[in-house]
Amino acid sequence: MANFAQLNENNKIIKKIMVADKDCLDNLGNFSEEIGINFCKSLLGVETKWKIVNKESIGSSYDENLNEFVPPKPHLSWIWNFQTLRWESPIGPAPSLTEEEISTGSIYRWNENNQNWKLLTPKS
Repeated sequence: MANFAQLNENNKIIKKIMVADKDCLDNLGNFSEEIGINFCKSLLGVETKWKIVNKESIGSSYDENLNEFVPPKPHLSWIWNFQTLRWESPIGPAPSLTEEEISTGSIYRWNENNQNWKLLTPKS
């Protein structure tokens, strides 16, 4: 099975479907993304736009210049890093957890209002 994503006019994933391998094979039995895309168009309209995907989710966007999918921006202040191909907070990664914090199940969460990382500790 192959996963295909339907893209809107802004290249954002709006729908995903699974296509049987047999519907993506050329006359020689080789897998073809183009044939899979044509199959998707036969189901949902010739004007629709499709791309093969792996784990990308609805809301991700396809960047034609990068030839990569970009996940949705997690917070308004975060910045796309073109070297790592990831969203990053404006102040850097979350602090490292101590062994004690790890043992209690604590995690750091981004606080958009204060623009900092906040340590969350589960209640005992």
